[in-house]
Amino acid sequence: MAHIALIITGLTGRLFSSFEMATRLEKEGHKITYLCPMDVKEKVESIGFDYVQLPEINYNFEARNQKNKPQSNWIKRLGNHFRQYSTHYTKGKEILGLDVYNTILNNLNPHHIIIDVELHDIIFASLNLDAQITLFTAWFNNEMRADLKLPPIRTCTIPGKGIKGSWLGILLSWTFVKLKVRGRIIVNKLKFRDYRRSVLKTHALKQGMPSKNIILSNLPDLFAYTNIPTISMTLAEMDFPHDPPNHFKYIGPMVYEQREMKFDKNVAKMIENVVKIKSESEKKLIYFSASSFINPEMDYINRVIKAVKDRRDWLMIVSLGGKLNPSEFESVVTDNVYILSWVPQLQVLNQADCCITHCGVNSLNECIYFGVPMLAYSGKYFEQSGNAARIHFHKLGIMGDKDKDSPKIIEKNLERVLDDLTFKNNADRFKEICKVYEQKRLSSILNLKS
Repeated sequence: MAHIALIITGLTGRLFSSFEMATRLEKEGHKITYLCPMDVKEKVESIGFDYVQLPEINYNFEARNQKNKPQSNWIKRLGNHFRQYSTHYTKGKEILGLDVYNTILNNLNPHHIIIDVELHDIIFASLNLDAQITLFTAWFNNEMRADLKLPPIRTCTIPGKGIKGSWLGILLSWTFVKLKVRGRIIVNKLKFRDYRRSVLKTHALKQGMPSKNIILSNLPDLFAYTNIPTISMTLAEMDFPHDPPNHFKYIGPMVYEQREMKFDKNVAKMIENVVKIKSESEKKLIYFSASSFINPEMDYINRVIKAVKDRRDWLMIVSLGGKLNPSEFESVVTDNVYILSWVPQLQVLNQADCCITHCGVNSLNECIYFGVPMLAYSGKYFEQSGNAARIHFHKLGIMGDKDKDSPKIIEKNLERVLDDLTFKNNADRFKEICKVYEQKRLSSILNLKS
């Protein structure tokens, strides 16, 4: 039996995914201890895992005193900047809290540490510990490859499709990403702020990590790592065709079906009623998920509702992700559209014929898990556009544009997803692939040592 330290960000979607991974590892005979810089103690302990609270991560790397102390001229401000910049480098371990994380992990003494790829401070604090380290990510592979088979995951580019999907188009797209990252670093230095990336990299190099193994990234994770084993909670079969690097492995979607969330009794009754109507008729059920992470857009939601409200052969349940009040849409709602602040998503997907998704990876994985074809309207944040492109490429649905598509176009897109059995058949095929991944032992993938 291995003792595994599972270190997470605490974000809700990632938390539930980690519960599935931890549960499977526990069934394989391992002991799991959760660690998190956010306070998720109650949620973790409620399902029976040990928990250790980590200190919050220091994201504020602005030079001290720059805001609070007025400077008489730019020369003094510049001099103060260089003094503070030097302080950040010389006292970087203290500012980052690396010693604190290192001490906590040393006292815990795990055999294996599994860390969310976004938690760079804790990754660097773990490098010299006597334990195996594995990083985990919720995203598909996002590396710039020599063969240019993978476009940046922030884009909706599909390899081989159009000029953007050509070798040159993908090269230009990656060039833009790299320039954007470099430009942001330069601007931040000129504004005397955000020393975080520089200080983190300095201390990684001090601990012996070769510079070539730390790649600048434009996603929320500041760096990508090429020498630390990394597992992705996605399907290799759903990524664009390529040969992944040796350190990168796919373990499949981690969908925790036992998750419990408290919902109003009226919500449960409404969903039960909608499912009953569906079962007693030939009406198709559409699930529309507005993002719970990013503020949803009123105009876009209204266009989707208008696309559906006059269709007597469709039912639609709308989840506003807790960001808006359902009463704000009373003027456009008809008796076939049900708008709720929160929805038990797994329960609804288990009955849905189609999902209109913002293409967050957790929702995408849950659609695949239940064999639900998708109408992909990327929220255009983080990895969402890359996920939408993969949905379209594998014919698990079609990709639209939430900023441009009119209610009529949205209606036609829905008709196509619901009526063309190609999408449902592919969704069912990927559902079966998920089941194959569930049978794999995570211990073997992680090369766990007792």
